[in-house]
Amino acid sequence: MYLGVDIGSSFIKVAILDTGRSQVRNVTKVETPAFLPAPNPLYREISPEQTLAAVRTLIDWYLERSERGDLEDHEHRIEGILFSTQMHGFLLMDESGNAVCNYVTWQDERATEPLREADSPAGSALPRQQSATDCVRELLDDDDVRRSGMPVKPSLATCTLYHWRHNEGARLGVKTPLWFCTIGDYVIAALAQQRPRAHITNAAATGLVDLETGDWSSTVARKLGFDFLRFPDLAQDNEPCGFYQAGTRRIALYPSFADHQSSMFGAHLEPEADLAINMGTGSQICVVSNTRTHGEYETRPFFDGCYLRAIPHIPAGRSLNLLAEFIQDTAATVCGTKVSKSAVWERIQPLIAEAAAVQDAPPETEQTAEPQLDVNISYFRTSAVPQDGAIRNIRERNLTLGNLFLAAFRDMARNYEQLHRRLTIHGTSIERIVCTGGLAERHPVLRRCIEARFGLPCTEVPYAGDALAGLLRLAHRMEQREARR
Repeated sequence: MYLGVDIGSSFIKVAILDTGRSQVRNVTKVETPAFLPAPNPLYREISPEQTLAAVRTLIDWYLERSERGDLEDHEHRIEGILFSTQMHGFLLMDESGNAVCNYVTWQDERATEPLREADSPAGSALPRQQSATDCVRELLDDDDVRRSGMPVKPSLATCTLYHWRHNEGARLGVKTPLWFCTIGDYVIAALAQQRPRAHITNAAATGLVDLETGDWSSTVARKLGFDFLRFPDLAQDNEPCGFYQAGTRRIALYPSFADHQSSMFGAHLEPEADLAINMGTGSQICVVSNTRTHGEYETRPFFDGCYLRAIPHIPAGRSLNLLAEFIQDTAATVCGTKVSKSAVWERIQPLIAEAAAVQDAPPETEQTAEPQLDVNISYFRTSAVPQDGAIRNIRERNLTLGNLFLAAFRDMARNYEQLHRRLTIHGTSIERIVCTGGLAERHPVLRRCIEARFGLPCTEVPYAGDALAGLLRLAHRMEQREARR
């Protein structure tokens, strides 16, 4: 029996991975620590210490219940802990294991603003005051990007770290080598009280790995001036990164896998045939490939020697929540009523279903047909589609909350259908759509919008395609490895 820990953008989830019954059970979730107050509205950082404390508290709670026999299957003790975490971000820690900066998340947009304290790259013809993303694009050549599998974009750690180096890092006067970590590497290192180790799925998501060598790219690090960094050794899938001392017991801590790859591993995708659409705070589409290819997408290392062709940062939950927050603000401003976001969604859900039923019904006459509201939810600078958020085609009777969110769902479906064409190669075509993530589970109308756009049925996977499902599958492998020893 194992414990699974998923450190996501919205929630930290912990569950029992019951390999004997092939079940994810006893799931507990708490909100991921909120973004820290920042002088720059583009910053999206969370406290690594608060994240570590939340994870440690949950782990200890499960281990104590396991030892007391309070869990459903009290005959088996927890033998190891597996982790999955949000991708693309970074933090830095010193030799003593202390974080020297906050965790800079994938939602951070600082790399889009002009650098204030850094010159353009040497030999560059571009003017000063360019963004960190512009600088990274100048410093890396096409071969660097191809070998990393990660096109340069503002949310990538290569870009946000470049900005940090020339701003916060410059002000701190950092001179001693620092460890470069993802949030999972930091948590595991702190729990094990040792140096960090990383898994290639999370390491590659930073843009600092060479997929051809399967290791960190010294070339990219040198070109970007990251000489002050030390990079963790890369751990194998089933190799413990350390041990957590729980009383008299030592619990194996397995690597921190990227949450997207974990989710897709749990979905059992067919290579080149299944299009997976993961919908949560962020959204990604991907296709599994048996070979490493390159194109207008990210090439992500997967399991069993495979790769994912993926397009991330497609507008989804984060964009929808902006609409929900507008409703909250309106209620508070106009009516003096504070409404929680969960209550907003609870009221909106039936309105969306009602709007879909009305729009799907044939009009009595051509004259009574009401034009559909059109919404574009691409508000953010790091979006995979152009940033031109808008509400259009407003008519006398169609500007309702149900129509507003239904139009947002249709915009999501439109984005998926248009972007997925980049992922199909050599004349292949998608045979099945696999929907995963919390939005897919909670909103059947959204799934129907996707089905209508693609002309294919949407298949839901067990456990809602959660990263914990992938960790369960990986836990089976850990168990088999231990049995062979």
